[in-house]
Amino acid sequence: MSSDTDNAGRPRSDAVEAESADLSSAQFTSEWFYFYHLGGHHDPTRAYRIQRPDSVPYDQVPSAIDEIFEGLPADPDGYDIGDLTWRHKGYLVFVLEDANEDISRVTFERRPGGGNNSFLHGKVLPSVAGRDDLSAFYCVNYMRSRHDRDLGEDEAELYRVKVIHGRHRADIDLPIFGHEDAGTNLGPPKNEA
Repeated sequence: MSSDTDNAGRPRSDAVEAESADLSSAQFTSEWFYFYHLGGHHDPTRAYRIQRPDSVPYDQVPSAIDEIFEGLPADPDGYDIGDLTWRHKGYLVFVLEDANEDISRVTFERRPGGGNNSFLHGKVLPSVAGRDDLSAFYCVNYMRSRHDRDLGEDEAELYRVKVIHGRHRADIDLPIFGHEDAGTNLGPPKNEA
């Protein structure tokens, strides 16, 4: 095992970015999506906790994101990353609606102490549901503790999440930190699978 991987062979990183390695669909499936529609600079974030009827393999997430986006309910479950408590291993999805900018990367940092071994295998999608004004990022939330084990009942870890989108101007990269919020991984609820 190299120092670049954890005990399960997943890459260690403080940031999950689009360059993260692909994950075989046989390695992870989930019916849970924590879905955030970022409406651009002036519209509020809309947060949705979605349980699909069937488990979705990692390699089929892009088509599931298209389906979810096209069928989002009018009333979200919240208006901020912190409005949803992540209680299930599943997919974390950000969709940015902006004709001028795409999501370039997303970073995760455990608070306090830094590090990240829960949010891995991130990918950026340049369009969603056939629309070029939508870009997306998704990754797997493994619900792992700083000790590299599954979070237990009533165990929580706080993460700082940065969704970075911006434009290149001349030779200088000027990222815009449009969304920087805190979210909490909380171990599975009692009486729930």
